[in-house]
Amino acid sequence: MGGFFRSVRRRASGGAARATITAVRHVAETAEDEPVLELDLAVARDRAEPYAVTVREAVPPARLWRARAGEDVRVTVDPADPERVRIDWDAAV
Repeated sequence: MGGFFRSVRRRASGGAARATITAVRHVAETAEDEPVLELDLAVARDRAEPYAVTVREAVPPARLWRARAGEDVRVTVDPADPERVRIDWDAAV
């Protein structure tokens, strides 16, 4: 999964979008004590109606405050599979 997202970030077309977190569930911890969350998102891109996606991601502790329902986040969407979404925790919305 990492390779796709690295290459997407390099492309200008990129698949960048905005999403609103609609629900958050804590599911595990990484070996580095980062919480792994399951997040329900409403992804809005290219003037289309938002669509629902659920992602599971390790969240950096410094960004954990952003992982709450109602928060808008920047995401990268796989152009070949819109269900594959990754949150850019460092990007401003």
